[in-house]
Amino acid sequence: MSGSTHAHTRPSARRPEVAPPARRRFRRPRRRTRRLLLAAAVLLAAAAAAVLVLESTDESAEPSALSRPVPGPVRVVGAPIPVVDAPAGVLSAPDAVWVVTGPEGILFRLNEDLSRMGRPGTRIGGRPVALVAAFRSVWVASTDSGIVSRVSPHTGRVTARIRVGDSPSWLTTDSRGLWVVNREDDTLVRINPATERLAGRPVRVGDEPTGVGWGGRTVWVTNSGDDTVSRIDPRTRRVVARIDVGDRPVGLTFSNGAVWVANHEDDNVQRIDIATEKVVETIPVGDGPNYPRMGRSVWVPNSQDGTLTRIDPATNRVVGTPVRIGQTADRMSMGVQSIWVTSYADQTLVRLKGAD
Repeated sequence: MSGSTHAHTRPSARRPEVAPPARRRFRRPRRRTRRLLLAAAVLLAAAAAAVLVLESTDESAEPSALSRPVPGPVRVVGAPIPVVDAPAGVLSAPDAVWVVTGPEGILFRLNEDLSRMGRPGTRIGGRPVALVAAFRSVWVASTDSGIVSRVSPHTGRVTARIRVGDSPSWLTTDSRGLWVVNREDDTLVRINPATERLAGRPVRVGDEPTGVGWGGRTVWVTNSGDDTVSRIDPRTRRVVARIDVGDRPVGLTFSNGAVWVANHEDDNVQRIDIATEKVVETIPVGDGPNYPRMGRSVWVPNSQDGTLTRIDPATNRVVGTPVRIGQTADRMSMGVQSIWVTSYADQTLVRLKGAD
């Protein structure tokens, strides 16, 4: 998931007690007044509907299970988009869709009608594995070089290269910076976007961390080598909880006050309650689940059978039949009113649309 923001409010001062207004005799409104009241009610209803539409497009917001609409059908739109040198990651930013490819690491932006890869691309290098949009930039983590590159979305140029550790495997953001996990040195580091340098000391997490996310005002890391999830306090930079999960947890996402962890070898997703720090549900999905994403549902790409599974967070159940993507379904992103899924084996990018 991209980062989350949390509102902080002060308790309001006690209001002075006011005597209730004198009771007035009810009078039936005149016909013109009734028409005006009816028009005002219609306008207020339309405004409320517009607010709901705007709120539903915010990917960082966690939808309420009570107000969430019943999931609708999702379908593949158009032909798969060919990606030369195999897609390694996809990012749907607010105004563009980005794809990074193969060992050489070329970052492409889709053309205006989102039907093909734009040319030319930006050379990143170092075998990129993950990318995120934040702080008016696109950030790409390259596992072979141990570098996170900062790219201007306007010019497509690399503006900074930040060495983060041995084999960065995933990155996420909060309101102040970026967090990166390094698989080979078992660490979590933070990038300050203002200085374009690492901030503070590295945090030692579990064995072979492969995923990182922000939720519940803390940082969460999946450790694929020891089958745990670490919870890190960002202020003290200490691991405050270590939770046992399934076999080879890869990625995670957040929805409905919970962490959703994809266990690659167990072919399931586990739900961790943030408040209790315990696994409360285990949900079977497809073969080889990777990095899940959250919209109004929890979406899970299954890399070994090439499908996309949808979970309703209100019921903890799989919704409908898994959507066929290709030989593999590896990385995904949500935005621009679509779901985007890469197939590394097919060297394609697939677009899906529908009610989430």
